[in-house]
Formats: sequence, C-alpha cells, structure tokens
Amino acid sequence: MEEIPEFFLTFKNANQVYSHGTCHLTRSVKQQLFIFPDSTVSSRIKFELTLGEAMIRNIVFDMGNVLIKFNPSQIVEELGLDSKEDEKLLLNTIFHTGEWHLTDLGVMSELDLWNSVSQKLPKHLLSYAHDIILDWDRNLVPVPGMEEVVRMCKERGYNVYLLSNASLRQPSYFPRIPGSQYFDGTVVSAVLGICKPDRRIYEYLLFKYGLKAEECIFIDDLPANIEAAKAVGINGILFDGDAQNLKNNLCL
Repeated sequence: MEEIPEFFLTFKNANQVYSHGTCHLTRSVKQQLFIFPDSTVSSRIKFELTLGEAMIRNIVFDMGNVLIKFNPSQIVEELGLDSKEDEKLLLNTIFHTGEWHLTDLGVMSELDLWNSVSQKLPKHLLSYAHDIILDWDRNLVPVPGMEEVVRMCKERGYNVYLLSNASLRQPSYFPRIPGSQYFDGTVVSAVLGICKPDRRIYEYLLFKYGLKAEECIFIDDLPANIEAAKAVGINGILFDGDAQNLKNNLCL
C-alpha cells in the first residue's frame, strides 16, 4: 500500500485556557490534512488538552451529582409524607446510620440493608423504606447537560471512565444513565470493597486501564475526593452542578 503523505497545521487559541488553582489547561486545535495519490484532499480536526507538559488523554467522571442527581433529603421529601417526623426518621434510619455506606463498600447488599432497616421502622413506613432502598433508581434524574459533556469528550478523542462509590447493583441501572454508552470503562467501589477518598481506588483505576495519572482529569462534586485524586497525581475539577461551566473548564 502506497504511503499517504500527511500535512499538519496547528492553531492555538490563547483564549482557551482554564485556570483552577494550580491547574492550567490549554486546548490546541490541530487540523490534519490528508493528500491522497489521486490528488483528493480530506481533513479532520483533532483537539488536544494539555496540563503543563502532560497531554490529557482520559476524563474520569463520578456518578452521583455529576451524571445523575442523588439527594437523600429530596428522595424522602418526594414521597409526599404528611409528617416531617416520619421524613426525618426515614432519612436518618436509611442514610445516616452508616449502613448505606456499607452497601457502597460491598459489605451489605440492598436486601441486607432493607432487612436491617425494616427492624427499626414502624409498619406504616416500611413500604416507603422498601421503595427507597430497593427501587430508588426507578426514576433516575440526569444532571442537565452532562450527557452532552460526556459525548463531546468522546468526540474530542478522550477516553472516558467512571469512578463511583456505588453498590453492587450499579451495573444494572448504569446503562439507563444518559451518556453511559460513551464510557470506556468503570470502577465501582462495592466491587473492590474500597470507597473514595481511599487512594487505593484511584490507584486501581490507573492499574486496571493502564492509565498514567498525569494524563487524567477526575471530575467529582466532593472536595475530599478531588484532593485524594490529586494525592496520587490525578488532576481534578470540582463539579458545581453546572455542565456549561464544566465544558468551559475542559475547553470543550
């Protein structure tokens, strides 16, 4: 096969610079022209994101409050209970005893959690608790604009990964999250028995997919998780719920 000569033109837009603390991202736009033996010409645009001297190749997303909304207080309020005391009892018994965290660690299943909670609540709240624990994902609410962010990351040529604190049931509902089809891989805490911000879960992500820390950007809504990522050399962006801001921060 005859070799196809390639010619490159690179245009850097100095205005496309994102600064976040010590994090300074610059996007370059590279137009690659292909001249074929029959004299036809085609081109494609390649986007490159750099942080200092490192090329960014991988964008890693959290799930809760990044891809989908997850607010325990709102989940309970939307049940429409008449009693604020009942709302408080449900919230504290399900989410604030530490057992919900054990499902993220894979120590308890949702069924285990339900069996435990059902021993602590009055009978008139059992059906509500059952729905919260075993069916909370029935109506997943996407964070507005985040499907587009993930899609644009893929279109720009980045690898896209998920790093989430979630239970063993996560793979059953993840395909219903808009944008999930673009992900190249996932790491879920319950599978490992390790939750963020434990540094080992970040190290496992790098190991599993053969990633270099300095080539990754991690997006999470919790400062502690961002700081833990930085401690292993992964760049971080704290997500404020605004997808447009995130697009700007990623120079998309």
